[in-house]
Amino acid sequence: AVFDAMFNGGMATTSTEIELPDVEPAAFLALLKFLYSDEVQIGPETVMTTLYTAKKYAVPALEAHCVEFLKKNLRADNAFMLLTQADVFCLKARLFDEPQLASLCLENIDKNTGDALAAEGFTDIDLGTVSRKHIHGIMHYRPAAQTLTALNQKG
Repeated sequence: AVFDAMFNGGMATTSTEIELPDVEPAAFLALLKFLYSDEVQIGPETVMTTLYTAKKYAVPALEAHCVEFLKKNLRADNAFMLLTQADVFCLKARLFDEPQLASLCLENIDKNTGDALAAEGFTDIDLGTVSRKHIHGIMHYRPAAQTLTALNQKG
């Protein structure tokens, strides 16, 4: 539907070249490959940008594959990072809306709090993301003192 509107709708482009400034080339290639062959080509480095692209261009089957990939690869050492990336994509276009995935991240953090807080990538996450959007869920799962101590050590 999105491509049909881009090329055939009332505001269709007449240019021979289409610019997609907010889409990563690897993600768009994965989208095209999926559309033409039903082959899913995603990995840890491209899954978030591919999910964003699939949502932007309304390809729910590819979205589902991306979300499933994220669920299968969710671990204590990447749960906080996934929440941060989800926030980045949400702010970018309000297209990333996976509350079930965010909930799974929080459940994983709950079950593996020590490992999640000790993960190498934990010190790289945006504290605003954790405190603004997800801290209430984490505090629900673990004592506030433990969570705040870990977050204060980061900041």
